[in-house]
Amino acid sequence: MTAEKLRRIAFSVLFLPLLAPLFGCREKGPAGQAAPPEVEVVSVVQRDVPIYRDWVGTLDSEVNATISAQVSGYLISRAYREGSIVTNGQILFQIGLRLGVRIRSANDQRLSRPAAALAHDAL
Repeated sequence: MTAEKLRRIAFSVLFLPLLAPLFGCREKGPAGQAAPPEVEVVSVVQRDVPIYRDWVGTLDSEVNATISAQVSGYLISRAYREGSIVTNGQILFQIGLRLGVRIRSANDQRLSRPAAALAHDAL
């Protein structure tokens, strides 16, 4: 730190607290009377009140299944209801293939036919 910075800090620490009583202790003008606050009054009635409690928790079943897609496409419909029991082999989702996948499949099939025909003719 330079000497100039030290002088400024010393001035702030010593002189400014001496000015605080001059500005903080002024007489205040007459205070106006504040209106009394309005308070709502109700009659007390004795009656039974239901007792309830809110708890935060999570549930976990004994058997959890992870469902993951094995094909790409858009989900068209879901064929099960959330929380229902499903069986092995049951259709769960209907998936529509993407347009690009359909065109690519059609092109692959079109291109593979002549090669298969040539291979068959060569035998």
